[in-house]
Amino acid sequence: MVTQISIWEKEDERSSHAFSQNLSNKITEVEEKLDKLVNFFLDDLMDKDTYINKKNRLVKTKADLIQKRKGFGKKTDNWNEPLREWVNDAHHAEELASSKDLNAIKSFVEKIGTNRRLLDKKVLLQWEKPWGLLAERTESSKWLPQGVKFRTNF
Repeated sequence: MVTQISIWEKEDERSSHAFSQNLSNKITEVEEKLDKLVNFFLDDLMDKDTYINKKNRLVKTKADLIQKRKGFGKKTDNWNEPLREWVNDAHHAEELASSKDLNAIKSFVEKIGTNRRLLDKKVLLQWEKPWGLLAERTESSKWLPQGVKFRTNF
């Protein structure tokens, strides 16, 4: 799974680079059009009103493209790193299943964000997303200590 996440990260980097490069190319094209427009106006091949209208449109387009490029650099939709952390934590949970270290188990359960309750001398765990997906799988119940049951809905 970690290998697949690395592949997805590389694909995202390539597509991000291509998108950024495309924006830069469009900005360059708009700058070239602005230069040609100025030359036409200076050579008296265009009247002032037409020049101003076209210039304003091109300047607005250029500003929009620059803003997109700046916003693209600040995007925070990186889903690969949280997924990688979740997979690593899930592997750590598997290691804790065979561990007798109750403090480590307690710390892990607190870290992943569960709602722990006692009912009829049994510990009930309400798992936060995405841990509920693992808890619902039958084989995941093997790593719960004896006397601990899980519930995904209260």
